[in-house]
Amino acid sequence: MASSHTSPFKLLIHERKALAMLVALQWLKDLEIDDIIIESDCLQVENEVYNYRSDKSKYGAILSNCRSMLRDLPYFCVCFVGRQANSVTHSLARALNSQVDPRY
Repeated sequence: MASSHTSPFKLLIHERKALAMLVALQWLKDLEIDDIIIESDCLQVENEVYNYRSDKSKYGAILSNCRSMLRDLPYFCVCFVGRQANSVTHSLARALNSQVDPRY
């Protein structure tokens, strides 16, 4: 008998967007690209990546990892764009929800 298993671990949309940013930053670091403009359709992530307040949640840990990677870059910008203009990031964040590691 076949069964399907759905992971009980789900991220909220802003957590998925922040995780997509972290994955993109790691990829760009691996490629040794250091002049970066990140566009996000999630205003919450764009605002909070620049806000250095302490947050012990999984979302806060993701943002903290993003900030650490951004500190190592000489030139970067994280800016908000509407979802219509940023369909690639939206699709990546949606896809990550089904593949995310719950240890983040």
